[in-house]
Amino acid sequence: MLLLLQMTAFQEKPFVSEAAQKRERDLVAKEIEKFQVSIQTLCRNALTLGRIMDYMQEDMDAMKNELQMWRQENRQHAEALQKEQRNAGPPQRALGNPAHLNGSATEPRQENTHREASTLRADLMQLSKDLPETQDPTTMR
Repeated sequence: MLLLLQMTAFQEKPFVSEAAQKRERDLVAKEIEKFQVSIQTLCRNALTLGRIMDYMQEDMDAMKNELQMWRQENRQHAEALQKEQRNAGPPQRALGNPAHLNGSATEPRQENTHREASTLRADLMQLSKDLPETQDPTTMR
């Protein structure tokens, strides 16, 4: 029975020439070579992509740290501003009272004018001593 099975198996196999088998092996070898090249290219590109992803992750971590630093600095400045505003008391108007501003602005001007007038009178007194025929400079107005 075993012999019969072997004979039927042999009879079912079509006869394939040695040249056809060689051609098929060459085609398979070419396909395998193409797959190898494709896999090598894929691996090379995946490695490059992996490096880029690593750098991108490092950059994201650095940006996150920088953002936290800026937020902390912003919080510190906001707290310092609030503290300064609390210590300064109620906000004052920039213009204040116009009458008060005019008065305080004219006082130094008046002092300067009086000082200049006194200096001029002293200079005139000195000149009047040098020139006897002139009138008294303090009575001139």
